[in-house]
Amino acid sequence: MAGNTATIILGIMLYIIGIISANLFFEPIEKGFTFHPAIELMIFSLAIFVLSGFFYGRIAFVLLLFAGIFLGQSFSTLPLLGILGLMPLLLALLGGKFMGETAKEDLNGKKNFFEEKQSYIAYVILIIISSLLIGFVFGVEIALPAL
Repeated sequence: MAGNTATIILGIMLYIIGIISANLFFEPIEKGFTFHPAIELMIFSLAIFVLSGFFYGRIAFVLLLFAGIFLGQSFSTLPLLGILGLMPLLLALLGGKFMGETAKEDLNGKKNFFEEKQSYIAYVILIIISSLLIGFVFGVEIALPAL
């Protein structure tokens, strides 16, 4: 199982690949729903948290590729959101990895999954607060005056 450093590095690499491919190779994704960038970032971060737990933390970094593809569509208009939005995604990745590893240890009889519920709740609260804060602060297009 990859350590936290390897997971973070692989997650960042795949997120960057997702942003590049979303802007160079793929057509824009037609969204049937329109959310504020803060809400989209929060939904993706919480989804990565839950899905990383399902993967037992093994290949959870692959999820950031899909987040990069979807969230990278707006990179040309909101570049700071794309860059700083990686923080709650990585926090979700690490929290989900921790939750998945604890679940695997619980299945092996070494640890109780529910003893760590305070940690899971803390991760979710941090993910929500950081996603909303980054999304609301950097999710607004700023018109630069012509020079």
